[in-house]
Amino acid sequence: MPLPKNPTAYAHVKQILDAALPHAKCVFTLPSREAAVRWRQEAYYFRRLSGSDVYADLMLRLDGPKVIIERKHVVGKLTTHDGTVIEPLAIAPEVQLEEAEKFAFNFAKKLGLEVDDDL
Repeated sequence: MPLPKNPTAYAHVKQILDAALPHAKCVFTLPSREAAVRWRQEAYYFRRLSGSDVYADLMLRLDGPKVIIERKHVVGKLTTHDGTVIEPLAIAPEVQLEEAEKFAFNFAKKLGLEVDDDL
């Protein structure tokens, strides 16, 4: 059976992803591996339907009945041509908040709610 195309059908996914956003790594345990596979599929589909980058840096891996939710992070080392290590720049929290505000604004408009067009 195909997945619903209405983002509101994924409130159960959104609440978990929203709770995981402030953390580097979370584990969501479901009753079975099958349930974990289904939830992860719904989470990826919801992420695509939402039209927002808010969840873009979350990776979802399976470990039996668990879905490991991790933020993408730098694994390698960046250096200049002479071997000097360069630290990656951190994303300012204000930028992340702006993305969340844009998502909320667009979502409210999709729902037909009156919103200020200040964004």
